[in-house]
Amino acid sequence: MKSKIKYFIIAAVTIAIVVIVIRLTPSPSRQSIVPFSTKPPSNNNVFQRTSTDQNPSEDNLLTTGKAILTGFQQKEVVPILDFAHYDLGLLVKPYYTSSDQQGGYIDLAITDTFSTDTQKYKWGSFQGSGQPITLTNSEYFSQFIYNVDFLKAPQISFNKTASKSAVKLENIIKELFKDKETAFIEYYYPGFDPKYEGMDWQALCLVFQKYDGQWWLVAILHGQWGP
Repeated sequence: MKSKIKYFIIAAVTIAIVVIVIRLTPSPSRQSIVPFSTKPPSNNNVFQRTSTDQNPSEDNLLTTGKAILTGFQQKEVVPILDFAHYDLGLLVKPYYTSSDQQGGYIDLAITDTFSTDTQKYKWGSFQGSGQPITLTNSEYFSQFIYNVDFLKAPQISFNKTASKSAVKLENIIKELFKDKETAFIEYYYPGFDPKYEGMDWQALCLVFQKYDGQWWLVAILHGQWGP
């Protein structure tokens, strides 16, 4: 009788251990999710970096934007840490939208390995087809952040939408950062090939938020024509 009880106890413990291991082991579907969250950071880890001026003028933020794009032009992501804040996170979106189904908040702690990570992640869905955007970090960067040389964009606007976006950036940013003090810069190419009559336009928007008396980069939004 005692041996049977001992057997059942051992069996129960073994099953419990197996269940715990299964729950802790990441599934393939979890590994396919982007290396960031759909929600901004909730921690209070104050990790100070150099910010923009406390009371920035348009010229000051344009200078900051130029510094960020210069890093992007050289395919460097790490320099954005000089302008982003760990408490705020950094939101990236492949299209101009406030939908939480597109893009998410990058984990700033992994930016040092951002470019060398070869894992493919889901970044959202392609406009029109609705197919998942499954790319490595570098592929996403090349297609949805610095896909054209925005440093040489012929049109640059401050706190005003210049592109042909169906939804104004002012409204998108207001929805994304409710009740927050924000400013943004849009870099815009009206088009490249005349035969497309402007439907090949491309744009990149850098969004800044005032936090704790200073201004920080909080979002990088990519814009283009869509159905």
